[in-house]
Amino acid sequence: MRDLINAGLLPAAALTSTSKTAQDLDIGMPRPPIAIGGSAQIAEALAENRGLRAELARAQDEIAFLRGLIKNERAA
Repeated sequence: MRDLINAGLLPAAALTSTSKTAQDLDIGMPRPPIAIGGSAQIAEALAENRGLRAELARAQDEIAFLRGLIKNERAA
């Protein structure tokens, strides 16, 4: 409870009364996640995710290559 209060997710009053409900404490319960409307959207999101991962891998390879060039120039 104290961690939630310190994080600002619960009011300090939550420590003084453990018998109160979330509604009594006016916590504002989180809403359920918004459902994605269909398998086509899921497939599209997964494809985008794969593309972003591939782009990240290419960028990381390029960074490693450039770091190698810099390291070789400093050694020379």
